[in-house]
Amino acid sequence: MAIMAIRINRWIGRLSRVTSGGNFIPEIDGLRFLAIGSVLLFHVNYSLGRAYHWTLKPWEQAVSNAFARGTLGVELFFVISGFILALPFARHFLYGGKAVEIRRYYLRRVTRLEPPYILTLILFYAAAWFMGDPEMRGRYVSTFFVRLFYLHGLVYADVPALNGVTWSLEIEVQFYLLMPLLAQVFRLPRAIRRAGLAMAVVLLPFLRLQGRMDFTVLSQLGLFLAGFLFADIYLEMRQGKTVENARYDWAAVVLFITAIGWPWPDPVALWTLRHMLPTVILIFLCLMFRGRWLRRFFSWKPVYIIGGMCYSIYLIHYPFMSFFGRAMARKMPGMGYLSTVGIGVLVWVPVILVIATVFFALIEHPCMDYAWPRKLWARVRGTGAKVGKAERRESKGE
Repeated sequence: MAIMAIRINRWIGRLSRVTSGGNFIPEIDGLRFLAIGSVLLFHVNYSLGRAYHWTLKPWEQAVSNAFARGTLGVELFFVISGFILALPFARHFLYGGKAVEIRRYYLRRVTRLEPPYILTLILFYAAAWFMGDPEMRGRYVSTFFVRLFYLHGLVYADVPALNGVTWSLEIEVQFYLLMPLLAQVFRLPRAIRRAGLAMAVVLLPFLRLQGRMDFTVLSQLGLFLAGFLFADIYLEMRQGKTVENARYDWAAVVLFITAIGWPWPDPVALWTLRHMLPTVILIFLCLMFRGRWLRRFFSWKPVYIIGGMCYSIYLIHYPFMSFFGRAMARKMPGMGYLSTVGIGVLVWVPVILVIATVFFALIEHPCMDYAWPRKLWARVRGTGAKVGKAERRESKGE
């Protein structure tokens, strides 16, 4: 039993995210669970719809429309990115915290995110070539190298044909590059800073961007800056004692249902809602972090562990879903909408989570250690033991 417990704890350790500053906020990974769950449900519905080409009944269309709101999970990811990356800069400029080392900031982005991305790019391109994907015929080499440098949207003004969800990663990378410059906003006085951020959060989403501009960080900047503004509010909340109140939970749930689950019949109203999402998400976060039960749910270990694996899940999920959808349409062409989507949710999603868990434990998690390139090079040279001893002495302050 003791050995089994040790092994279980070891695997839990492999599935726990490693943060660069050591300031882990479980609720944020819990929110990532909400975001990736929404995206998964959307892509189950979307991939099956492309494979089956159903003519849906009105009630089935209502269910499909509800799944389609899952795209809003991507917007939540952008807000979370803005919040997480803004925190160390805000701590430094507002509360005298440790200054952010810009070189280490950029190096961590590369060592943390690039290996999983490049590996999945190679694997999915190889699989598409081997299986003769008609959408990729004649486009393998050109699109591969463009995507390697996160330039597909800027070059082609369109989402990629293979694993198209990575369009959002290209925008994230643009944001990472600009982050140290954008973070200078925290040098401004409180009233000017918050007023400026609030105006940007409300107004920027209404900019009309087309073509390549739609694939730039400007198209999502309101969402990232909503994360900035919440980082400012969050740090102020942390300075005092935040009193938990279940009324904030109810307000957050009502806001969530209204924005995500309400059957908005008017296209203009839905368009307006979508462009107000940075504001809606910001209000939701302020309510949730003052609540009681939602914070406990998002801090629940199974929830935040799955949320912490969202990058691995995001990178690999859609090609598998697309493959499963086409396979089902060939083998079971007469299946109805509800039963097929049920299989997708109850069977595909758990299978994809298992695959993503293995990928996270073997690939992404080791890359969370900012020193992994140095450790790997030391092992190649046969000096791994010396590096390990030096790091242990460093951690003890010797």
